[in-house]
Amino acid sequence: MTVLWWLNNAPADEGTSMALRLLERIQKDDSISCENQGSLEEIASDETEDLFTTDLLNLVVNNWRKAAAEEPLLFGGDPELSARSLFERIKALEASGSAILQPDVHTFSMIMDGAIHDSRQSVLVGHDILQYLLLHATTHPLLRPNVYTFSTLMNSWVKSGRAEAPDKVEELLEQMHELSFEEPEWDVAPNQVTYATAIDCWAQQGRPDRVETLLQEMHEESRNGNEELKPALASFNGYLLALAKAGDVDKAQAVLDQMERLYESGELDEQPSVISYSTVLSAFANSKSEPEVAESILQRMIDQDISPNAISYNSVINAYVNSKNIERAEELLGEMHQSFLQGNVQVRPTVQTYTVVLSGWSKLRSSDAGERGERLLRLMRDLANSGELDSPPDVVAYNAVLDIWAKSKSRDAMSRAQALIETMEIAGVKPDVYSYNILIRSFTRARKIVEAEGVLKTMMDAGVEPDITTYNTLLDAWSKSGLRQATARIRSLFRVIKKHERLEPDLVTYNTLLHSFSKGGNGEQAESLLDEMCNHGSRVRPDSISFNTVIAAWANSTDPESPQRAEAILERMIEVGGRVRPDVISFNSVMGAWVRSRSPKAFRQCEKLLSIMNEMRQEGNMALQPDPVTFNTMIATCSLMYTSDGSLDEAIGDEISGDDLSEHDDSSSIDPALQAESILEEMKSHYSPNGKTYGAMINVWARSHAPDAGEKAEAYLRELIGKVSSGAVNENLRTFEFTSTIRAWGNSGDPNAIYKADEILHLLLQYNHQLKQSSEENGRGTKALVIPDKFLFHAILKVLAASNVQDKPKYADRLLLLMKEYEVKPSRAVVQLLEICYRQRVEEMTG
Repeated sequence: MTVLWWLNNAPADEGTSMALRLLERIQKDDSISCENQGSLEEIASDETEDLFTTDLLNLVVNNWRKAAAEEPLLFGGDPELSARSLFERIKALEASGSAILQPDVHTFSMIMDGAIHDSRQSVLVGHDILQYLLLHATTHPLLRPNVYTFSTLMNSWVKSGRAEAPDKVEELLEQMHELSFEEPEWDVAPNQVTYATAIDCWAQQGRPDRVETLLQEMHEESRNGNEELKPALASFNGYLLALAKAGDVDKAQAVLDQMERLYESGELDEQPSVISYSTVLSAFANSKSEPEVAESILQRMIDQDISPNAISYNSVINAYVNSKNIERAEELLGEMHQSFLQGNVQVRPTVQTYTVVLSGWSKLRSSDAGERGERLLRLMRDLANSGELDSPPDVVAYNAVLDIWAKSKSRDAMSRAQALIETMEIAGVKPDVYSYNILIRSFTRARKIVEAEGVLKTMMDAGVEPDITTYNTLLDAWSKSGLRQATARIRSLFRVIKKHERLEPDLVTYNTLLHSFSKGGNGEQAESLLDEMCNHGSRVRPDSISFNTVIAAWANSTDPESPQRAEAILERMIEVGGRVRPDVISFNSVMGAWVRSRSPKAFRQCEKLLSIMNEMRQEGNMALQPDPVTFNTMIATCSLMYTSDGSLDEAIGDEISGDDLSEHDDSSSIDPALQAESILEEMKSHYSPNGKTYGAMINVWARSHAPDAGEKAEAYLRELIGKVSSGAVNENLRTFEFTSTIRAWGNSGDPNAIYKADEILHLLLQYNHQLKQSSEENGRGTKALVIPDKFLFHAILKVLAASNVQDKPKYADRLLLLMKEYEVKPSRAVVQLLEICYRQRVEEMTG
């Protein structure tokens, strides 16, 4: 028979196409004829019409289905053989009313099944076929959809990978329930296969809650007499998969334990399989749970004569790697290899298994990690040569060892990394872009940027094209280098990226460039680059880091308008919205710009910014909770409201508004020092004050010229010293706090200010002595000494010069000796103060 000849002898696509054309001609003629012999071949005249039945049609469609599975490109090669085209041709046969070649539900279901391999049409064609069958099922019993029809469409959704697939599958399951109730004679009642498909779909999405609901439905159905829906091993395995993907290790273990109990009691027909155990173990591989528990599950498998496979071992090895117990991971790898040598071919380690352990040594960063990695790499080469490993180490394995050396603190780390590149080439493994990127990173970490750029040339000479990560690494290194030529090199590299045909600067590129501008206080250039990112034609949109970096660029700028420019960027950031949301760093940077401006209006401007922060936080942006930097900045702005003589700046007048950080009375609203005290109290209800807090408070009192300024400042200084000494404040004391306290006594008008200032100097020297003594006793120092500087000596000499003490020259002599001891070169202002202090001695000598 010619139809069968075409199916059995011609290539799949040609045979199916010709067979279909023959059947269509037979249906059209409704007789056996032999026209156009050259193109259609002769149809044997002795064949009877009885041969041309639905079975023959299904044989042709089944041949198409198999061809679609084996040769997916069939769909693109011949439009006539697409699932959609075949569906339309079969519909035409059915609509003809011919007594022969009538398609049935199996015909259409096979088209559905074949369509699975055409990702462009599968679910759409499947949906249309099901609707067609439902439309004609009541008048054409042969077209009633059955379980196979629904299961096939469900499978199409599962394999489509679409986000809506689980919901669509569950809708089909519900439709099956409804049809089985409305049309009991139809074979559409859900079975194990349909439920397993729905469970698998939700499991792939990591939704154990939905899987659990389906299992409960199956359990209820089985309790009501439908034994067909009694949950089986496949359904439980789907539940385990969902839990593993969701990272719920504890629940996965509990379900596995339950499965073992159900099997022992006879309620589960099949024993948990290697798939069951391996799925639970995979949950450990992706989590930071105790790897020892994973290993105990592996041992349970062995004890129950369930042979572990490579996935089982790999999962436990991964678990140990994630917990940074690389020693045990490597031991387990050895046990896995021994098991393979003893005949368990299912556990043959692969290059990927060894590479996981290598990556673990990279994470550990131990002193011998590089040596351990290279030793394991040599073992891989030896095992590959003996045939015990599936293949020699590949570029990924070599890169893992390169990464170990790149992160190593060993002196010869870079030379070892370079030598490994050469070893790769000798072994016939061509270094890839990742290999060279690791090498570049190792040089940049050692601050050898010129050498890193040499690697860039080497990789290009080797025919390996740099990617955006290559350039981003170099940009970042130059940005952090502090070298004079950094800015020029950064701009040059950026130009190379922009001109490259196959390179596109990404967000990291732009943010790195912005960071370099920020460090240099280049607000204009940073804002210009931000504008480029915000341009509608730009492929890279700025994120919160981008905006914060530009704000920081203006905050670091010496431009007199820098606070206003920083605030304008913040306003743009708020307007953008979406994923670009200002955080406390954004506001702190703008506030910092106002503080650095030394403007007396800084307090009011920062107060307004704080109010905006509070409003936005109440609207749901919880990233705007004021932090210690916020409070410290607000305290610092209080000092700026004073002039050099302690009076309020004219720009402030009586317009100081109430502080949003806390409530205060009318007197504090025009007293910056009391404003600062109020802010400090509010801060204490959220955070412990740090060293900068105390420094800011001391400075406020120093600038206030209040009669009690010295007492207040000294109290804060002594409190800070106590907290630093006890460890409550984990910071080094700064000379600034001592200097400001001396100034506070000098500005207080206290007649004994010089004696108080001298006590503060003595306090500093005593603190240093205690630190040295502690360092000698413990063998090491934990805190830095407080080194007197020219500002401290200027402060105390200013107090001395203004005092009425009779022995100023003696005090001045002692201060000069200290300056010599600490190698402090007197400034012009210090020299002038010394002249005042020595005037008494000069007058006595010339008198």
